[in-house]
Amino acid sequence: MEQKNDPGKWPGVFFSGKGFYIVLLLCGAIIAMTAMMLRLREEGTMEADLTGETEMTMATLPTPTPLPKIPAGSKKPVSEAPAVQQETLGEQPEEPRGATVWTEEEEKTAETVEPLPLYFIWPVSGALDRDYSRDELSYDRTMGDWRTHEGWDIAAAMGGSVLSAADGTVSRVYTDELYGTTVEINHGCGVVSCYANLSDSPAVSVGERVRGGDVIGQVGDTALCEVGEECHLHFAMKLNGALEDPARWLPER
Repeated sequence: MEQKNDPGKWPGVFFSGKGFYIVLLLCGAIIAMTAMMLRLREEGTMEADLTGETEMTMATLPTPTPLPKIPAGSKKPVSEAPAVQQETLGEQPEEPRGATVWTEEEEKTAETVEPLPLYFIWPVSGALDRDYSRDELSYDRTMGDWRTHEGWDIAAAMGGSVLSAADGTVSRVYTDELYGTTVEINHGCGVVSCYANLSDSPAVSVGERVRGGDVIGQVGDTALCEVGEECHLHFAMKLNGALEDPARWLPER
């Protein structure tokens, strides 16, 4: 006998067969889509928060203060230049050539440096009585022994005029224990002329400007280490503080 389909029984039949797996698959798909939508919504919220925070941070940063501008070609002493503090890691780069900044005092000193005189003259007109001998010993009549002699003894009359050997400035006037009354003249570039065995009262003072041939004093007998010699001027030359042979500076006769 043919059985008729009962509408009240089809759900049970559907879920008892393959329909059950179809429903299960649809539920899984719905759950997956729901989870994906929730995740996309959370990522959008986080991105919005990060964007807003970044904009707020940039808006609150302080505006840097521009450095003062110095007009081109102007000079300014080091002490008045604006100090710019900067941090340097490792070795500092070399300053470019020509970037040296001088103070006003250094510029003034550089402008007043004078060149060495072109020529020197003999300070007295007498003959050379005792030569320069730094490497060889010469006999000293006053001391009665053999010793070095780092200057010239030039014969001259007592009270005779002593002349400046070249242009320069009187740098020292003093009494030496051995060579007596002494005058030193600075000619620039480290060159100094020395005049010893002068009379007690020189004709110049420290700081005085002299020309070659100007009278700076008179021949005396104040050099205790050379009183046994004939009347003379003890003349010496220095270069950067070291005694030199006067023949390097004075012309031959």
